[in-house]
Amino acid sequence: MNDLDKIVFYMKEEINKQADVEVERIQKEADEIRKREEKKVMDEAKKEADLHLEAAKRKMNQNKAQMISQYQSNKTKTLIQQRNVYTEKLFEEAKEKLLDFCSSDEYLEYMKKKISKYTFDQKVKVYVKKEDLKLEKMFKEKLDCEVLEGNIEIGGFKIETLNQQVMDETLDSALKDQRVWFEDHSMMILQ
Repeated sequence: MNDLDKIVFYMKEEINKQADVEVERIQKEADEIRKREEKKVMDEAKKEADLHLEAAKRKMNQNKAQMISQYQSNKTKTLIQQRNVYTEKLFEEAKEKLLDFCSSDEYLEYMKKKISKYTFDQKVKVYVKKEDLKLEKMFKEKLDCEVLEGNIEIGGFKIETLNQQVMDETLDSALKDQRVWFEDHSMMILQ
């Protein structure tokens, strides 16, 4: 091999070495670009997946809150209905017992005791239920009064003065007042 061939050979070899170095540098640079792009794509995909996941969680929480609210609403309606049924039953039973009391001998004593609390300087009107009109004599012995049939279902009486003051001693009103008290204090209040 002559000198020129040697020079050409060394030049080729040097060119090949430099080409190999350049190829390796380009491959490294391409790998870094590819890795950056892959990371960028992965980051964007993760970000988008996280956004979808958050949206799905929000929707699930909304649905859960709506379901809980609906359940609470239905539960409250049911409890209100049950409370009303129990209260109605309780006061129907109380009314029945009061009606039984009004048919007993003790009722006359009760009425005498109640009417004895009152005295008036003038004539008054006493209202009773139809069945109690038979007690007119007792009322007239205690008071200067006119005994009339009133809108009373259970028993007791109302006194009305000339200046239209009304004293209500009816069991109807007492039961009604007890019902109001019961509903306020019975521990059956829904919260």
